[in-house]
Amino acid sequence: PVANRYIPQGKYWLFRFTAEQDTLTCMVHAATALPYRCFTGNAPTILTLPKTNARIGLLYTYDVLAFGDPAPAYSLATAPAGMTIHAGTGRILWTPASDQEGMHDVTVVAKNRSGSDEQSFRINVAPASAAPEITSTPVTEAVAGRQYSYQVTADGTPPITYALEEKPDGMLIEPGRGTVFWTPSRAQAGTHPIVISASNNAGSSEQRFALEVYKVPRIDPVPDQLIGPSKPFWYQTSTDARPDATFTLNAGPAGLHIGESSGMITWTPTDQQLGSHTILFEARNRFGVDQRSFEIEVDATVGIDATSPTTEFRLLPHYPQPASASLAIPVQTGETTHLHLEVYDLLGRSVEQQRVIVDYGASVTLTIKTALLQPGLYFYRVQGGAQQKLRSFLVSH
Repeated sequence: PVANRYIPQGKYWLFRFTAEQDTLTCMVHAATALPYRCFTGNAPTILTLPKTNARIGLLYTYDVLAFGDPAPAYSLATAPAGMTIHAGTGRILWTPASDQEGMHDVTVVAKNRSGSDEQSFRINVAPASAAPEITSTPVTEAVAGRQYSYQVTADGTPPITYALEEKPDGMLIEPGRGTVFWTPSRAQAGTHPIVISASNNAGSSEQRFALEVYKVPRIDPVPDQLIGPSKPFWYQTSTDARPDATFTLNAGPAGLHIGESSGMITWTPTDQQLGSHTILFEARNRFGVDQRSFEIEVDATVGIDATSPTTEFRLLPHYPQPASASLAIPVQTGETTHLHLEVYDLLGRSVEQQRVIVDYGASVTLTIKTALLQPGLYFYRVQGGAQQKLRSFLVSH
């Protein structure tokens, strides 16, 4: 008779041929049916492979399996303190103590009346499990448009997994290495709360901090200007920066100034400064610098008075600048007058005209429908009585 049994490890079938006085046991490859190894007699043969790693404080188990007739009994010929084996099932149990870190030799014996088999191996005992403790100091500053990175490190065993519990949009962390990386946008400038967790099967810890995202200055476009001599001129620059920028004039005509903290450009050109002048200035904070240039044309035929009223009318600063849907031009009059508004493009072509009567001492706001204009630089001329004023404006949709 033949008794067949499948070995759980998966590669072989066991064929046992029995006779009155003896047995022949052969291991046959399950896929090819080729004999692998044959054993005569009833002596046991250990066929399982041991687990060779353990950890202090954690239960180690290994189920030894041997074939023999009759069923073998199991014992430990060599073993560290505290290790036991069940004589009938072959199950090894052991919880390494705190002083048992390192390598330990083990010899298992499977024995019946026909003989015995031994299996020797070594177990490496790792230190006890320890909950993670984050030890790295976070990087708390980032700059919009530049990659931010922070390498999180933590003590603890076994290996640690990292995660972002609270973060801004787009921030990522490598779970196995703890590398945080992110490229914030300018819209994300500000303060962001960050919470990072480190965890293993012994516990977890968190690190909380505030990440500040800053911005290199970015100066809004400045339109070219057309002004008259001996008349005060000013222009308020607009800058997007975090923290606030300081301003420096790099090039410009004599007498022109820029406010270091305000960015206000002021100048009263002389009669000898007629012509075109290039203005170059910069805005700087500790994260970077931006530059901007524009032209100022000083024309003796242009009269701009933005500070004091005249006998007939004065123009207040127009808004917004640059214009999008419309441009508002506040006008204050000193006496009853007829106002004529005409808008020109860069080629001098008239694109809009308006006429309005303003009572003595009254104010009126002239409105140019810039939504109907193509983006670019334009001029408008306001005439009232013997007065006329010419200014430029920028259309940006």
